[in-house]
Amino acid sequence: MSTIERLKRLEGLVQVFGSDRLVDTTIHKLMQTKKQELVKRLNSIQLEIKGLEQTYQINSDEFKDKYNAGFLGDDFDYIKWASLIDMEQRLKKQMRYLDGDA
Repeated sequence: MSTIERLKRLEGLVQVFGSDRLVDTTIHKLMQTKKQELVKRLNSIQLEIKGLEQTYQINSDEFKDKYNAGFLGDDFDYIKWASLIDMEQRLKKQMRYLDGDA
């Protein structure tokens, strides 16, 4: 059974029979744990981005504009930097989603 199937089955159980303390506590803890994992990954990525900003003496917004315009080439660090920025944005979006803001 897939994760989605398990969640749908649990959702159905709660809809039909109501929630209980175990379900509420477990889901709350699961969401907290996921958010902690996202924060940890985000901090790690932001640290790498900060290192690249310091190495190249340019902030990520300016880098992204120049990179997307094709002014910087395909140096490994630039490809990595662009990927880190994308990962950072995805992680922030996931965090907003978990918080109910997306």
